[in-house]
Amino acid sequence: MLIDLQVHSTYSDGYLTPSELAKFLHSNGIKIAALTDHNTIGGLGEFREACKKYQIKAVSGLELYVKLNGKKFNLLWFNFNEESPELHKLLRDSQARRRGRARKILNELKSVGFSINTEKILDKYNHYIPVNHIVDDLWANSQNKLKIKRELNNPSPREEEIIRAFFYNKEIGRMEESYMNIERIIRLRKKSPELSLKNLKKWGLTALRSFPRITQSASPCISSQSPTNLDS
Repeated sequence: MLIDLQVHSTYSDGYLTPSELAKFLHSNGIKIAALTDHNTIGGLGEFREACKKYQIKAVSGLELYVKLNGKKFNLLWFNFNEESPELHKLLRDSQARRRGRARKILNELKSVGFSINTEKILDKYNHYIPVNHIVDDLWANSQNKLKIKRELNNPSPREEEIIRAFFYNKEIGRMEESYMNIERIIRLRKKSPELSLKNLKKWGLTALRSFPRITQSASPCISSQSPTNLDS
C-alpha cells in the first residue's frame, strides 16, 4: 500500500488545488494521504471530499514552523481538532505576521524599480503567503523578468536563486517564516509544557526537521538535513 503523509496544495506553496492533488495521488496509486499545508488547514475540507471520490483515506495534517530551545523546525501535526478556536487563532496570527513581512518586501522591491501592485498580489493568497508563487507573479511581468535577469546576470535563473537574491536580502528584507513557540502547540494538546526532543513523539508530534539559516550558499526553499530522530 502506498502512503504519502506530506503533500501541499495551492492553499500554501503547492501548485495543485486540493481536488487536483487528490486526483494526482490517485493516478499514482496512493491509498492514504495527508494534506499538510504550511500554517493553514483551509484546504482540508476540499481535500477530504476529493479523496472520497478516489477512495483515498484522507488524514488531517498541518505543517508548522516552530521554535524550541533556540532551534527552528518544520513540524508535521496529524489528527488535531480542526474546530479548535485556539488553533484557528494560532494560524491566523502566523499568517498575519507573514503577510506583513511580504507586504514590506514587495513595497521595497517596488521602490527599487520592480513593477508591483502589492495588494493585488497579496489578495491572491488568503492563507499562507507562498514566496515561490510570488516569484511566479513577478516573473510573469516582462519588465520584472528583464530586471531579474539583468541584476542576476543570468538569462535563466532558478527559482531559489531569485528568492535568495530578492526575498532573503539584508537590504530589501528577509522573508522569514512565521515561527511559533512549540509550547503553544503542546498546550493545545493539553500536555505538560516541559519539553524535550525525546518526548515530542509520544505527544503525537512527528517528523520534526531542522533547516539551516539562510545564507548566500544555502537554499531558502529546501533543507538537505534529515528529519530529527525523536527516539534518539
